[in-house]
Amino acid sequence: MVAQAQPVELIPLLPKWDSIFTLKAGGGYKDNVALSHFAPEASAFVSGGAEGIISRLYLDGSQLNFYLSGEDRHYLAPVSVDKEQLVFALAQGNKVLTESSDASLALEYIYQDQIVDVSVTETIREAIEAVGHTVTARPGFRKNLDRAVWFSLELPATRQFFESPLDDYWEVGAKFTMGHDLGNKSTLSLSYQPSYLAFDNVNQIAADGTSIPGTQRAFFQPDLRVVWRQHWDTNQHWRTTVRVGCRINDDNGPGYFNFAQLYSSGEIRYRTDAWEISADAKLSFFHYNVQTVSATDLSKRERQELFVNLRCERKLYKSLKLAAAYEFEQIFSNDVVENYTVNTVSGSLQWEF
Repeated sequence: MVAQAQPVELIPLLPKWDSIFTLKAGGGYKDNVALSHFAPEASAFVSGGAEGIISRLYLDGSQLNFYLSGEDRHYLAPVSVDKEQLVFALAQGNKVLTESSDASLALEYIYQDQIVDVSVTETIREAIEAVGHTVTARPGFRKNLDRAVWFSLELPATRQFFESPLDDYWEVGAKFTMGHDLGNKSTLSLSYQPSYLAFDNVNQIAADGTSIPGTQRAFFQPDLRVVWRQHWDTNQHWRTTVRVGCRINDDNGPGYFNFAQLYSSGEIRYRTDAWEISADAKLSFFHYNVQTVSATDLSKRERQELFVNLRCERKLYKSLKLAAAYEFEQIFSNDVVENYTVNTVSGSLQWEF
């Protein structure tokens, strides 16, 4: 009698954890370091960074993912800004509940020390140095309604800590998304995300721009967007992403910060084993219902934003990459104080292990 072959036990052969780490070193040039309208300062810079990804995939499809990245940029010219830093950390778990549903929880942390234009939701209409910490929790649930249609719900909650002159705040909300899988990892989705922001200390602002003592500022921000992500070939070399949306800001006072925003963005990416080339752009229009340009110009405030990014990566050898990028940013407003243009070119050498 011939003995039957025993099935191979696959579980011990699967790696429990997978990881990849990257170190980066580079530099570049920025022609408006402080995002200034009146006196742009230009400087070369050197930069360094690192990122790490650790993940685990379970047999039932559940996942654990950890991601950490940090970037440090130092300007070489004697300008008003000596450095900028950004750290991002993410821990995310996804648990399969049934064949058609799963639950998730993501925890995010951000540290930033950067020059930021905060004039959209602040009385300050010039860019400032923003130093702060952001902590966010994102519990979520997804249900596949059939093979191609799905629904998801997220309940994000954020605590923001800022150094003066910016104020700390809480942000809570919900994000409802309906999606349709188009095949080949392509999707079309519609999402609605209402959010509520409550500031700790700052007052409401009257229509003339003065502070209202004894009040506390809060915003309600509903956001509606459509996202279409498409892979154009079976090898997924070519991918495009298009986003179109609108956002409303409604403050709890006389409406000084009330605005309507229309935005759209597009990205095209080409990827092979040796190359990754991408280009993306975002255009936004803001119209304020109450806020005027100034005390002497009573025209309602309007603002347009344009961001363009070009990036190219080339694998030189197994774990070594060379990256180059160009970034363009332009703000145009009927308040000339807000207007500025920035061009940034950069390059880096990246080592993966």
